[in-house]
Amino acid sequence: NQTTEKKENPPYPVYKISESEFHLPCSVCGRVSLILRMGIGSYKDSHSLKYLGITHSRDLDSKHAKKFFKFLSENNIKSAHEYFITKIDEYGFDSFCPACGKIYCSEHYGMKQYIEDGYYDYTEGTCPEGHTRILDD
Repeated sequence: NQTTEKKENPPYPVYKISESEFHLPCSVCGRVSLILRMGIGSYKDSHSLKYLGITHSRDLDSKHAKKFFKFLSENNIKSAHEYFITKIDEYGFDSFCPACGKIYCSEHYGMKQYIEDGYYDYTEGTCPEGHTRILDD
């Protein structure tokens, strides 16, 4: 007995720039809000998977690229986000709202930074549908 899960396509699709670069646009305005691409790392001379989000950027181990690119080729942002949570960072994609399954830019995610004792603590976001979560810690 197989169940088929209905997939809703976001208003703006995942943009496949090349086999090794994907852009995820805001579901409200279409502004690119997350980029995953292969490139030379910022802190090492070898290829890395570059993550360019709305709160931060980082170099990831290139071993994750194949899995991310597979999910994104299928327009499956939710699975890519969940993979990020289990393999890289507990908060997942900073521009993705898991509650409504959409990508948002910094403007539409209603970001708020929290500072404690003069130092950055974390960033919280509230999507247009009212879902609030920590985007970066």
